[in-house]
Amino acid sequence: MAIKIDLEKAYDKIEWSFIREMLIFFNFPATLIDLIMSCVSSVSTSLLFNGGCLDSFCPSRGIRQGDPLSPYLFILCMEFLGHLIEEKCEANLWSPVRASRSGPSFSHLFFADDLVLFANADQVNCNTIKSVLNDFCLRSGQRVSVAKSRVFFSPNVGPDQRILLSDILGFNSTPNLGKYLGYPLKHAGDRKHDFDFVLDRVKKKLAGWKANLLSMAGRVVLIQASSSTIPSYVMQSHIQGPLPQDSDNMQIKNVLSPTGWNWSNIPFEIPPEVKAEIQAVPVPRVSRCSDKLAWKFSSKGDFDMRSAYLLAIDDTGIGSFSGSWIWKLSSLPRIQLFIWKCMQQSIGVKDCLAKRGIPLDTTCPLCHSEAETILHALRDCNLVRPLWQQLGIHCLYSTFFSQDIRDWLITNGGLKTTQNAAGIPWNVLFSFGLWLIWKQRNQGVFNSKSVNVNLAKVIAAQPLSSSFVPLGLVKTREWCSGK
Repeated sequence: MAIKIDLEKAYDKIEWSFIREMLIFFNFPATLIDLIMSCVSSVSTSLLFNGGCLDSFCPSRGIRQGDPLSPYLFILCMEFLGHLIEEKCEANLWSPVRASRSGPSFSHLFFADDLVLFANADQVNCNTIKSVLNDFCLRSGQRVSVAKSRVFFSPNVGPDQRILLSDILGFNSTPNLGKYLGYPLKHAGDRKHDFDFVLDRVKKKLAGWKANLLSMAGRVVLIQASSSTIPSYVMQSHIQGPLPQDSDNMQIKNVLSPTGWNWSNIPFEIPPEVKAEIQAVPVPRVSRCSDKLAWKFSSKGDFDMRSAYLLAIDDTGIGSFSGSWIWKLSSLPRIQLFIWKCMQQSIGVKDCLAKRGIPLDTTCPLCHSEAETILHALRDCNLVRPLWQQLGIHCLYSTFFSQDIRDWLITNGGLKTTQNAAGIPWNVLFSFGLWLIWKQRNQGVFNSKSVNVNLAKVIAAQPLSSSFVPLGLVKTREWCSGK
């Protein structure tokens, strides 16, 4: 059986006398004990009543949450509970459980005030557990919340036995212990909804009103900063797999000899193609570190969301996206996101809207001569084509106006040549040009504003004002030109 214990206001109820007793029990120096207790017990409290402050009084229990010293003192006090449990285990009054017949035994899991106890389901163990908890609470001032504590029994325990043992412990029986340290305690069966809580937690992070006011680029930054750690923590904690007995502690040295790999020492079958890949890896003659678990889909061996995403994409048969260069482009995040949308054919030009089933006239709202595709809006429109020529595209390559959208974006996104007087790399100038042309198009469509005849100069000046061009390169060119 497994018992999840909930302590009522654990920090507030711990007695100061018990803290001193534990410091003495763990052989802290007397001067250090006095110093610690002076930090804990020098606090005074007063109450506000009808707008006035009453006389102060000194409490005799509780440690302050948020104090850097409090977690260490609390863990030290909880260590005494673990000491009591170990004494009962050595006296054979508490029978720990094993994950497997040859696996290690364990009786408890502690993380601050999150407690989970494990024992065989019989009356002797239940009486011992109740006795240990009562003894600890009596000495420390803690109190177990009977309403929130639960006991989980294995399927081998009958209904009548469960009722009897629950009455001895004073806790209700439950088919599910919930979560421990934010991670669901897994029971028998593997359902596809086991990780729905990860999606729920990410959605809660993004559901606030502040997230609704952010642009898409801002939401990307928000996800990277606050939400990406949620699935990472869960996936790093989720290690499972059917391994035979005694194989979970197997190391490379157990199967690698000076003459090669000894596959007979592995108690399970490895596919031939995996063996071939293992044998192709050079083995260093001098070991630089000890064996450790590694995520094989990452070059560093650590789990990361990018490799997991690529693995999931590969499993679903979706083709890889050839736009990784976009995120390395020296430009603003919103411009990078805009180029990514262009690659995905998902910006709001009329042709894309018509393909989504929206009934509308696809003629360009500016030139009124051709259908408004992404290429037309950003390159081929009669009002846009002269702009690219003013920026000097005729000096770079001749197929600028004949490529399709993907090749056009990839080619220009990789050109780092500088044909302009300011020394701006073309891929930077190109990205800012796309963005400002798109903004001008929206101003003309929605606000009926005329075309800016000086837009080429605005595009050339924008990267300089946004600090996306090395300042030393600009100053050198100005000095060489005599400016």
